[in-house]
Amino acid sequence: GLLGGEAGLIFTDESLEAVQQALAESRVPEYARAGFEATEDVVLPQGVLSQFAGSMEPYLRKLGLPTKLQAGAVQLLCDYTVCKAGDVVSSDQAKLMQLLDVKQ
Repeated sequence: GLLGGEAGLIFTDESLEAVQQALAESRVPEYARAGFEATEDVVLPQGVLSQFAGSMEPYLRKLGLPTKLQAGAVQLLCDYTVCKAGDVVSSDQAKLMQLLDVKQ
C-alpha cells in the first residue's frame, strides 16, 4: 500500500508548502535505527576516543572499529566512517552511533 510504518492524517486549510515547512521545522533528531537511511556522514578521526572507558575497547572492536587499548585509553587506529548519508544503517552502526550520542 501507499502507507507503511508510522502514518498520520492532517486536516488543515493551510497550503501544502506551509504544512511541509511546519513539519520540517518541528523535526526532532533521534538515534538512528537499523534499517533506516542515514541522513548524514558520521566519520571518527584517528586518535583517542576519550568518551569510552578502556573496558569498552573489546566491544567497540566487535562493532567494527579498528581500536586498541593504549595506556588505558581507547585508541582509534585510523579514521573510520561509521556511515554515509543515504546508506541503510546496520544494527552495529546504529548501536555505535547511540554510544557516540549521534542523532540524525
